[in-house]
Amino acid sequence: MVALHYEASKLLDGEILSELGSLSAPEDERDGAGGLLGTLVSIFEQTADETYGRICSSAASAELTAFGEGVHKLKGSSGSIGAAALYDCCKAIDLLYKTNQLPADELPRFADAIGRELVRAKVA
Repeated sequence: MVALHYEASKLLDGEILSELGSLSAPEDERDGAGGLLGTLVSIFEQTADETYGRICSSAASAELTAFGEGVHKLKGSSGSIGAAALYDCCKAIDLLYKTNQLPADELPRFADAIGRELVRAKVA
């Protein structure tokens, strides 16, 4: 069994979230649109769920390449939105994949770890 090593110092990266929030126009905040940050969070939630679905499907069928591609994609989007723990989890799995240390029979276990972090990020 391959160990999954990742440590997130925080669930969310406040600096990234603050930067994204500062890019919103003041009128977006007044009319309840949520601005850029609200839009990005909404897009992230939708695309992350779709990507996670593909990760789970590829894990169930032991499709290592599709699994690795999905993890890499989710790593990028979670890093961009400031979901630090999810990013760190995906980064650790992505490294295992890229260094050929990710056994196909353990993909469901890694998908479960990603799922837990995705839920935590969405709740936060």
